Amino acid sequence: AAAARAAGEVRRAGFHMVLDGTRRMVEVTEAPVTVGTDQAETAGKEASLFSDGSGRMTAGIAYDVTRQEELETRLKRAQAAQSDVLERLGTSIAIFGPDTRLIFHNAAFTRLWKLDAAWLSETPNYAALLDSLRGQRRLPEVADFPAFKEKELSRFNSLIDPIEDVLHLPDGGSLRRVVAPHPLGGLLFTYEDVTDKLALERSYNTLIAVQRETIDNLQEAVAVFGADGSLRIANPAFADLWGLSLDALTENPNLADVVDAFQDMFDEPAIFTRHRNLLLAALDPDTQRITQQGRLVRSAGSVLEFITVPLPDGGILFCYNDVSAPERAAQTLRGRAEILTAGERLKSDLAARLSAECAQAIDGIVSLCSVIADSGANSNVTGAAEDIVRLAQDVAGVLAEARDLAKVDLLQQAPRLDSVDIADAISRALTLTKATAAKRKNELQVDLPDGLGWVVADPKRFKLVVFLMMSAAIDASDRGTIRVDAVRRTNEGVLDLRVRYARDHDAEQQGGRLAYELARRLAALDGGTLAETVDGGGNVLAWRHPLGTAGVRTDPMGVRAGLAT
Repeated sequence: AAAARAAGEVRRAGFHMVLDGTRRMVEVTEAPVTVGTDQAETAGKEASLFSDGSGRMTAGIAYDVTRQEELETRLKRAQAAQSDVLERLGTSIAIFGPDTRLIFHNAAFTRLWKLDAAWLSETPNYAALLDSLRGQRRLPEVADFPAFKEKELSRFNSLIDPIEDVLHLPDGGSLRRVVAPHPLGGLLFTYEDVTDKLALERSYNTLIAVQRETIDNLQEAVAVFGADGSLRIANPAFADLWGLSLDALTENPNLADVVDAFQDMFDEPAIFTRHRNLLLAALDPDTQRITQQGRLVRSAGSVLEFITVPLPDGGILFCYNDVSAPERAAQTLRGRAEILTAGERLKSDLAARLSAECAQAIDGIVSLCSVIADSGANSNVTGAAEDIVRLAQDVAGVLAEARDLAKVDLLQQAPRLDSVDIADAISRALTLTKATAAKRKNELQVDLPDGLGWVVADPKRFKLVVFLMMSAAIDASDRGTIRVDAVRRTNEGVLDLRVRYARDHDAEQQGGRLAYELARRLAALDGGTLAETVDGGGNVLAWRHPLGTAGVRTDPMGVRAGLAT
């Protein structure tokens, strides 16, 4: 109060007082009041309590501001704790007051911008900081720096919500910056060096792009499903292999939906069901996550090899490879190997049969020679000599036919085409089976009508097919009649040759089945078909051979006259 009277102005001060036994903070305000002489005299002795005799008095008021003091103390403590925490953070932080002057910065801020700590302690304003950083080329290169600076300073008056941007510095560094309004006014800036992070992201994105491009250009069909069963990656080969739409696959369908779309590609439901269960089990968390591989056959003979590979993130990779062409090549090679094996066995069998034929002919020669030796009649000698000549000719014919059949190349795909007299070729082939049929007590009946004519074929292969058909029938027959007949079906353009016999189900038929299979394969090479059927008259081997362009010729030599009956 005395200070207020002496200075003649209002004075305000805070004092700690004990009120009702409690220490309180009281803010006292004293204001000087001028009092006239007559008023002072009227006031009497009490006026001396409020005046120093100069005629001035004071009017005072006291406020209890204990709560305000407590709040201020708590705020200072919170600010100190906050400053201590921010100082230890690796993120660069700076706080500018409402007057744009720097009121706080941590050590990371000083290191990031490589600024003088003493200069920062002088609390420079934001404009001075921008000028200093520009001089050190620590700010992004801009065409109009004054406009950039003005935009930065305008945020102190206009920024309401936090903003985030990336500063690309001239030295190649990148900073992630967040600018936010400070609760006590001004702005708070945070800076984070994301140079390595962005470089890592670029490398990662490049790696993903390379991997994606690689997968998209693979011949193998590849699909990757996440742990939740949704499709993550599928290359065009996968869509083509299973007849799916790439646009539909980009919608991340579920594994079950994708697999169900495979069903139309399978002829056998059991194969599809088994494969579906295998794929769905690959994502089952209760099953062991192991790599699996296998092979499956789809419709139209398509063969696929597949592999399932569990991924570290819980997903699964499926890879399919269409091996239909290699599989067909392998089957062809296996078929050729079987033909070679069968051919070798049949050559041995052919040699045995020819030996039997030759032995029978030679036995006949020996018998006739004995008759000549024992007979003294000239007529008998003459007849025996004629028979010897005939038998010798038969032996020569058998051996000639054997040499022709032995020279047939079973692996030769393209036939050596020529015009073949049908009746003559059949009769020549049948001569090689007469002795074997007689030994097995089979009766051969041959019915070849006139007008069979000629056919375009490989002569040796044609006779070999007839021989193999007869060998198969003899080996499988029950010592009954074997009937051979042929029909020329000009309207259909085929020769229909049939060998009919009664099957002996108790006989060993391995050689017969081998002869039949080889004959069937040779018939197919020339564009024909050979099939075995059963009707009321027994078993029938039916060979249908295309006629080609050869016409019907006459039989000037009468080759049918010598056919065996």
